[in-house]
Amino acid sequence: MAKDIAVTQKTAWFMLHRLRHAARTNSFNAPLKGTVESDTTFVGGKEGNKHADKRGRGSQGGSGKAVVLGIVERNGELRATHIPEQRRAAEHVKKNVERQSVLMTDEDRVFKGLGEDYVHLTVRHSIGEYVRGYGVIHTQKIESVWALLKRQIIGVHHWISPKHLQRYVDEMTWRFNRRDMKPSPRMNDIFSYVEGRLTYKALIA
Repeated sequence: MAKDIAVTQKTAWFMLHRLRHAARTNSFNAPLKGTVESDTTFVGGKEGNKHADKRGRGSQGGSGKAVVLGIVERNGELRATHIPEQRRAAEHVKKNVERQSVLMTDEDRVFKGLGEDYVHLTVRHSIGEYVRGYGVIHTQKIESVWALLKRQIIGVHHWISPKHLQRYVDEMTWRFNRRDMKPSPRMNDIFSYVEGRLTYKALIA
């Protein structure tokens, strides 16, 4: 972008973050309902790809990496957020999913107890189970979202800091929720969400 419009990389980076600021998901959106999938993923790179002195201990399970929670309604919209700890996933599900909805997750213990508020169905990835119930019970939709996020990071940004991770997650979420729109209406849509001004000082604070 910097090369195409003849600005510095710093200016291009700021401009793109202002667009991501407009693309953020509003917290007052109506809760997801019906059949919903939820999962967490870790962002931070593979330990094997790092220099030996940069590798952390106990990397299994995402230790030392940033956690992103995703919730997607079947045939509906996606919500994704960077959460400080994986164990807080359940509270975010409760904030975003209507009670009594059908909730599908893997067997991760962070989702334990959600059966009190939802019809909670799980697949056991640890034993190689990815689909059951005649192809109805699975988390393939939210897993495809993680594939999009990882490809965006690896293929476009190469590296992002935990500080700005939510902005990149918002960008991916906004694109996903408007995947069926043509370019012109999609651009008009993002312009309609521009509220306030993101200053450079606030961005780097």
